Amino acid sequence: MMGNFGGAVKQNSAKLLGFDCDVTTVGGISTVYLLHGTDIPLKSEVAVMGMASTVAATKIDTSTAVPDAAFLPPAGITAQLNAESETIMADTIQNVMDTLKPPDGAKAMQSFGQNMMPTGAVQPGMGGGGSADQAEQQQMIRDTEAAMNKMNQKKPQ
Repeated sequence: MMGNFGGAVKQNSAKLLGFDCDVTTVGGISTVYLLHGTDIPLKSEVAVMGMASTVAATKIDTSTAVPDAAFLPPAGITAQLNAESETIMADTIQNVMDTLKPPDGAKAMQSFGQNMMPTGAVQPGMGGGGSADQAEQQQMIRDTEAAMNKMNQKKPQ
């Protein structure tokens, strides 16, 4: 499935801090180095729209036990449910699932990732140009704008 999003996983293809890593790349946008056979990232590189970010582990200590207190929230911090954010996330997940359901859903999702540009910014060779692609892109932009407007309407003044 990763290939449907322009991604690939290469098992044991890198070594960081002396540990074997699986390297996952997605669409030429991000590269994540995971401790082999786990979901533990040791390094993450992301480059989008001219901005690049790298986060990397600098040390792995396997000899010291992690205290239970490390898994408690900081003093004075209480987790709170943000119903608006939950609703937006649920809507986003539903939209992703609706996009993936049709037989060509993965292709549509891949097209969506390639077409995340402002209105009128479709450039040749970037998956746009056709009237169907432009219509899909315009609908995605309208959906995004509607979600942003919904969020902005509920902000305290």
